[in-house]
Amino acid sequence: MKKEMLERLEPYFNIPKIVETYDSDKFYAVRSNDLTEDTEEKSSAGKYKTILNVKGDKVEEAIEDVLKTASDCFVQEMIIPDYSFVGLMNKKLGKVIISMNNGPCEALTSGLVTGVSLIETNDSKRVIGKQEKKLVFSGTRPIFIEDLNPKFFNIDFYIIWAYMENVARKAGLDSVNIEGSVCGDKIYLLQCRPWNI
Repeated sequence: MKKEMLERLEPYFNIPKIVETYDSDKFYAVRSNDLTEDTEEKSSAGKYKTILNVKGDKVEEAIEDVLKTASDCFVQEMIIPDYSFVGLMNKKLGKVIISMNNGPCEALTSGLVTGVSLIETNDSKRVIGKQEKKLVFSGTRPIFIEDLNPKFFNIDFYIIWAYMENVARKAGLDSVNIEGSVCGDKIYLLQCRPWNI
């Protein structure tokens, strides 16, 4: 399950704090945690509901909404990132895909932006994609996802790549599908599941 995987990895990585009490002035992420979700056999990515940017006084309502789709859920402090990424790695196939965008991860996972992607298969590396300017909402605050940022063409891809290798090793998985956010010099692990191709 999603929460258990994050708790297992918490000693090694920055993970948004899992909370049980809520400050009415802060924002939270209410995430599904179904018994069949993110197991070592399958990911069930996108099958269950997650609600982001929930103000503290609306958390209980969001929990009820998520529990309509899943057997359990948990609440984390919300991270407002500089940029985010989705990373897919399958060591047996020698395949790595890293997609990054300025702003929140949900812009990538929802398909709102394509982000900038690095694809590596059997030592053949290529950088593809171009983000478009689109509007994303963080709570009620609009954020513009910026155009392609040159920094994605240099060291940042390789930092994320090394990070994914480390997550896979600590999780004991040959393949991983992770979501993360970068705030300043910190990388936050948001989700980690097997990547079932």
